This record gives sequence, structure tokens and C-alpha cells, in this order.
Amino acid sequence: MPLENPLADVMDSIDRPPPPTLVVPELISIMVKGSVYENARLSDDMINRLTRIYSRFATQTSDTKVMNLQDVERWLIMINRQLGRGSEYREAARQMGWKEETARGEDGKPRIELPANGLLSLEGFINVYQAELRQGKFWGIAYDMAALEEPLPDVGVFQARFDRMYCSEAVEPTAVMDFLCTEPCPNGKQPSDHLPVAAAFTIKS
Repeated sequence: MPLENPLADVMDSIDRPPPPTLVVPELISIMVKGSVYENARLSDDMINRLTRIYSRFATQTSDTKVMNLQDVERWLIMINRQLGRGSEYREAARQMGWKEETARGEDGKPRIELPANGLLSLEGFINVYQAELRQGKFWGIAYDMAALEEPLPDVGVFQARFDRMYCSEAVEPTAVMDFLCTEPCPNGKQPSDHLPVAAAFTIKS
């Protein structure tokens, strides 16, 4: 059933195309193998980068290299500045054997901890970033790669209109302000990857 008073996009009130509100580095072509929205998988280039990173952090055992607790903590501090924060921490704990049903605090809530004797395999390490990818955290992954000395190449800028402002029939837009940027955000002038959306209104009598 249609709404009696549907909301209108404020940008429909002006005679120029709406500007993009998301201006960021183009990362999908570097990170994703196949479709982005249907079972997105890390690209071969990303797998190679993660394999090199894993090799640098992992400890040599008698027959292979594997990340022990100290190796995992060193990696997590490098990307998140402290332990216990970030989705990488939570997924790493799961990959190392942490299970929600066996680790609860006094309040009964799950307490995520890195298992003291757990190991993070190369497959588990890659799975951490596979989980990040499926959550759409492209720019978070890019940050981690730079922090881990595997910065991604510059292949251009991705621009799209993600943010909108709507109004009802009770008000009328009197001014719309465009915020424009051609370089990836955040940068020295724009503190966020999303550009602001602003408008002024009058109340209809």
C-alpha cells in the first residue's frame, strides 16, 4: 500500500546532478576475485600478500611455520594498537579455537579471548581477512595492509552517492549545499570517507 505522504529526496529539488558522497580509493578490483556481492573471495594478489605477511610473523617449528599466541598478539597490536579490539581480534580467536559456549564472563556474556595454547594457521590467517571482506570492510583491509608493510597500489578513485537527505511534504528545501572532492577521502581537508549532505528548509504554511 503506497504511503500517503512519501518522503522526497532533497536533491530532486535542484536542477543539477547530485554529487558523490563517497570518494575513496578504488579497492574492489584489487581485493576481490569474482562477484563482490555473491560469495566474494580474496583475489590471488591478496592471498599472496597475506601469505608473505604470515611468513614474517610466524615462528619456525620443526617442520613448518605457524603463528603462536605471541605472534598473533604482535600482529594484532600492529594493526589495532592494542589487544582486545577490532573484528580481526574476534575472528582470530575463533580461528585459534575459541568457542562462545565455553568462554563466558561472570555476567554470562561471551568473553572473547585468544586461546593461550592456540595456533593460527596460514588458512586461519587468510580466513580472518576473508571474513573482513565479506563484511565489506575494504578500507579496513587496506589500512591493515599498509600497517603491515604491504600497501595496495593506487588504481584510481571510487565515487558513488551513498548518503541522502529526505524531507516530507510539510517542508520545502530552500538551499542545498554540495561538498565536492576529487581525491580519496579521508585526506587533509576531509576527515571522513563520506562527504557531508546539507540543506536548508522552510515550513510550509
